[in-house]
Amino acid sequence: MRNKKLFTLISIILILSLLFIGCGKKSQVENDEIGKEETTVEEDKNTGEIETMDIEEEDVEENIDISETVDSEKQDSSTSNKTMSKENKNVEEEKKRINTSTERKSSPSNEEKINKPSVTITIIGPEDVGTILAATEVEIEDGDTVFNILKQVVKDNNIQMEYKGRKSSVYIQGIHNIYEFDKGPESGWIYRVNGEVSQISCGEHKLNAGDKIEWLYSTKLGREFDNKGGGK
Repeated sequence: MRNKKLFTLISIILILSLLFIGCGKKSQVENDEIGKEETTVEEDKNTGEIETMDIEEEDVEENIDISETVDSEKQDSSTSNKTMSKENKNVEEEKKRINTSTERKSSPSNEEKINKPSVTITIIGPEDVGTILAATEVEIEDGDTVFNILKQVVKDNNIQMEYKGRKSSVYIQGIHNIYEFDKGPESGWIYRVNGEVSQISCGEHKLNAGDKIEWLYSTKLGREFDNKGGGK
């Protein structure tokens, strides 16, 4: 009977020992698993931090690249603007040079204007009319005649004139609506060059630089102007 109780007690002790050992191992296994999980979580966390750092580094690199690109574009734009500004300046200078050259070609110099040959012409009507055209300077060309200059000034000053004939037979019938014989049988138009009444047609009398032309209305065939034979 005693042996049976002893056996039962030993059996219970063994069972408890096994249970204790089994619980210890299970606890150890759980602890190991928990440790592994923590390690894994820590690794994942570290990996995440590393990846985050990599992403941040990539963002920084991208920002640097973008900044460098923007700076490069700004520099290129600035260089382009400077180039365009220089080209525009060159174009403006070329335009000014061309305009200046054109003006020099199209506009005669003061010296040329001074040296251009010219004459003066005056038209004086009868006493009741007086001066029709005051002394006017007119440029002449080689071969110009008294008639050429008269035609030019009456046209420029809107003065009426009527004539007949051509070249060496030109005869002035009326100026300013004042005609021959309007003031008597000996009245009409004559002309003087440098104070002398000409004896030839105004279409034949050639001029020289500095000549002074006077068209005068005479009532005495020019005798009042010291012309014995009259004039045309």
